[in-house]
Amino acid sequence: MLSILLERGDEVSIDNGKLVIQPKSGKAVPDEFMVQHAHAITLDALTLLGITGYQYMSYSTGVYGEHKSAGISLQFIDLRSGENPYACFNVDLKRKRGGDKGKALPKGQFSVGRRSQFYKLWLSTGLPVPDSLTRFYQCMGKLKDFIFTADITGDQKIKAKTLKPLNITSEQLLSAHNFHINNAQPSHNYHITPAHKEMAAAKESPSLEPDQTACVSNYGNKVIRMYGYKGNDIAPLIDPLQQSTDEWLSDYNSVQ
Repeated sequence: MLSILLERGDEVSIDNGKLVIQPKSGKAVPDEFMVQHAHAITLDALTLLGITGYQYMSYSTGVYGEHKSAGISLQFIDLRSGENPYACFNVDLKRKRGGDKGKALPKGQFSVGRRSQFYKLWLSTGLPVPDSLTRFYQCMGKLKDFIFTADITGDQKIKAKTLKPLNITSEQLLSAHNFHINNAQPSHNYHITPAHKEMAAAKESPSLEPDQTACVSNYGNKVIRMYGYKGNDIAPLIDPLQQSTDEWLSDYNSVQ
């Protein structure tokens, strides 16, 4: 899909964690097309550049480590390998004001400071900050709209300070695409056009410094297996590999 869009002269990029397509025609891409195909195109971009992208799935709160530090664990999925890394952040799980000061917040609720690493992560997405620093739990699902980049340790723990929205320019993708086409083996060096009926389906197989809060090394993977991966906001509604190129391109061209 990505190759066909680039061959058409469209610009494709990932801007602050979100897929952006600017058709050569100057017209907007149909919302239905983005909902149905954004996941596959994003995966194409990651594979083409040989980089990893992570998507937020869920979170949990608790106390971790030898010192039982209060924290929040964010679970992600590696879009290329399917692995389930996690990131831990310091948070406060007790009330700070009122007659209930010092008492535990309801399950799943937490508060953060403006200098905390979690707060910095939230600001990096450009999402609006809740009117209270105790209400992030009400809008955590908005993180699913972003693709993140990060450094990871061998036990699948994300180095929290490295977690940020992914940026890939249209120039990077076009350059990588042209390099791939020009350096392909003769038996595979074909010109991609909208007339092709089949898409290459090959995807690569599975190819953080300790954070402020100490989480058990396998905690993230435990939670992922418990929840199970059930898709996300940008997953395709119809498997693109079950569609011909003309079928999905027809959706894309509906307003072109």
